[in-house]
Amino acid sequence: MLCSHFMGRIITKEESEIVLSENGEWFHQGEPFENPKIIAFFHRAIRKDENGNYFLYNAYKEKEENVYFDVKDTAYFIKDISFDENNNVFRGRLNTEDEVELKLKTLEEDKRGVMYCRVLDNDKARFSKYALLELSKHAIMEDDQVYIELNGERIPIG
Repeated sequence: MLCSHFMGRIITKEESEIVLSENGEWFHQGEPFENPKIIAFFHRAIRKDENGNYFLYNAYKEKEENVYFDVKDTAYFIKDISFDENNNVFRGRLNTEDEVELKLKTLEEDKRGVMYCRVLDNDKARFSKYALLELSKHAIMEDDQVYIELNGERIPIG
């Protein structure tokens, strides 16, 4: 989702005053967005420029707009996961509605206990509570360590 060569209107994050919180909620001037259609549009509109900055991309008729926003943690959230038995891989559905293969070897847990996985352009995606619950159904515990067993390999969690 890396975008470059943009010729439309650019709104800086200071001008937009839009924030994506660490929990994936959208705010404007400190007030939460509440309209589900706008929230869903914002998530689907997330893009990243060549400098690694995130913006909302909007195209209407012949006009384009990049609205930069402040990211408090990560721009991507894993909403749901499933196990693809045919290919023996986990797949995740992101807040952007992209379906991605989850590379479990990139799992990382921060000091707060928040779990992430690398997706798309090697960006961190934060697991939702629901996605973590689904992942835990595939977990095993041995010697105080949690693992996901995949293709005969044990991948440590946390």
